[in-house]
Amino acid sequence: MREAAQLDRLQALIDVGPGRNESALAEAEQLLASLDTGIGFRSEKIGFARDAFATWFSVKKWQNWGAEAAVYRGILEKHVATVRYAVEKLQKSPD
Repeated sequence: MREAAQLDRLQALIDVGPGRNESALAEAEQLLASLDTGIGFRSEKIGFARDAFATWFSVKKWQNWGAEAAVYRGILEKHVATVRYAVEKLQKSPD
């Protein structure tokens, strides 16, 4: 799967939550692992997104940011947007 499609799928997985969903969490983790280079800014942002998806697909952890799912959804969407930026930035790098 191309990186752009993987990023689109991550964005779509947000709609599956919040709440416990082991299969969606496993898919998000697999997508993030396949995007991870293991170094630098990109890897750091992927790590943050991995933690954010774990919170989103937990029973109640996302509620630490408010009773409304929209609050944590916004946080997760920002993490996915940052991963998208990091992936696109690395793709355009001449290195």
